[in-house]
Amino acid sequence: MAGLDARSIGVGRSAADGASVFATPTRAARSTSRIAVAIFQERIGDRIGGDLELPPPRADSETFRRHMAPPPLRRLAVATIAAGGLAAAAYFLRRRLRRGADPRATRESLRALLAKNRAPVASPNPRSRPASWMEGSSVWEDGELLYESLSIEVEAGERCTLLLCRSSAFDRRKLHPCLVLHGTGGSAHREERRIRKLAALGVLAVGVDLRHHGERVADGTDPNPYWRALKAAWRRPAAEGAELSHHTAAAAAAHLYPFLYDSVYDCSRVLDYLETRADADCSRVGAFGNSLGGMIIPLLAAADARLTACAPCIGVQGFAYALDHECWHARVGSLQPLFDAVADDRGAPLDGAAVRAAWEKLVPGLLDTYDAPRSLAAACLDADVLVVNSAADPRCPRPGVEAAVDAARAALRGWGADERRLGLHWDESVAAAPLPAAEWKAGHVITDAMFEQVERFLSDRLTEPAPDP
Repeated sequence: MAGLDARSIGVGRSAADGASVFATPTRAARSTSRIAVAIFQERIGDRIGGDLELPPPRADSETFRRHMAPPPLRRLAVATIAAGGLAAAAYFLRRRLRRGADPRATRESLRALLAKNRAPVASPNPRSRPASWMEGSSVWEDGELLYESLSIEVEAGERCTLLLCRSSAFDRRKLHPCLVLHGTGGSAHREERRIRKLAALGVLAVGVDLRHHGERVADGTDPNPYWRALKAAWRRPAAEGAELSHHTAAAAAAHLYPFLYDSVYDCSRVLDYLETRADADCSRVGAFGNSLGGMIIPLLAAADARLTACAPCIGVQGFAYALDHECWHARVGSLQPLFDAVADDRGAPLDGAAVRAAWEKLVPGLLDTYDAPRSLAAACLDADVLVVNSAADPRCPRPGVEAAVDAARAALRGWGADERRLGLHWDESVAAAPLPAAEWKAGHVITDAMFEQVERFLSDRLTEPAPDP
């Protein structure tokens, strides 16, 4: 390896040469860099020259260092190189920040989280389940609509109840499925009006009872199963968040992530089941969600590439935004029994720190990795997404939703995906801005006009004209 000195890089001249190496500013800058390289080479050679078999510094190099590169100039050279390195690092950092997080990395991370500590079953194992509100029927007709009630096994010891509906006008055709997810305290049955509307469009509408809701807890043994599960998850010792054995996982599954993540996992298992049905064409799959269901759908689409058209309603929000801007109160109010327990356990009135602690314990990653800006971007890798919200809704504050959508679109652009897959519709029939938290009931609504937007969006992507009679 040839050594470098002042002569070999072409900048060292003796005084007898009578010419300056700094004839122009450009040459000065170039010479400064060369000086720094020469000095660096000599110092490294002094320390590790034996290992690299470098020749000793030449005599005229010392003359160069003494006469042509006094200490102030050497310091300037080092500072120039350091400044250039910092500028380059800042440039690449700015580019990375503009691009945002890689949506594909978000997807893989979320998949790993959802699969952790599960007690999986080999197959969904469908089982007809008489609907309690239909006097024991499991299959029935209502005019042109055909219904079926059943349950599937999503984890060992955990079954998910489904309400399927299709129009007899399409009985000779395989239909694209569309999941219908209810809100907090709701059920598939309570979404029947919307299930009927979607089925009439020509899809296989699939109402899903989310974890700790609906027919899954209809035996009456526990009047408040959802709140009990949420409080148990909050009070679970931190050590239990580690890897669990297969036997322990089955018993603990119901209380691992009862807010959002467990239901996301269940819905993915519902898609597994739908792929086995002879009347379902899963080449395209849609999803509509109301409130709690609207929070689940972006996470489901982020984790599961089988969803192709998603319409979350009054659910998408920026959880970190709400904490940063002190507008979390209305959302927390939707989970009041949980946060009453959080305040009691902490022995202090509820504040932003307590809310943050609860989210970090119950839904790890929801304040950053899986918050709306990233989950929406990951969802749009394979799905068209239309976010439908009421501008008056204080539980999903408009500025936070718009910031999340803007960030997701920027990430999609930065990573070469199509930002046009993400749409946003605001309904301003109640108000154009969020109402006070105490007035959430007036703003947290899905109007008929909002659901018409959902119907058009899903129909365009999932349906075909009905066959001639």
